[in-house]
Parts: sequence; C-alpha cells; structure tokens
Amino acid sequence: MRRGVHHRPRGPGRREHVPLSGLDRDGAQAIIHRLGLQPHPEGGWYRETWRA
Repeated sequence: MRRGVHHRPRGPGRREHVPLSGLDRDGAQAIIHRLGLQPHPEGGWYRETWRA
C-alpha cells in the first residue's frame, strides 16, 4: 500500500478531517480580506506575487 498526502492514521490518535467547504462564509471572507486576495476570473481567489 502506498502512503501519500491523503493517508489517514488509524487508531485512537486519529484526527477528524474538516473539509474547507465546512468553513463558515464569514471566516472565509475574513481570510480573503486579511490576505488581500482578489477574485480570479476563472473562479476562486488569488494574490499576485510576481510579474515578469
């Protein structure tokens, strides 16, 4: 069995996965504002970090 990024540990120490879609809208808007993100034309958010 291959272990990768999506490997979940088993047993009592296992953490529950919280999907990003579970983030409340106010929390998402706060992160977008704090990071200075702009809406991307194809959907989602981004911040330009380099321009040639």
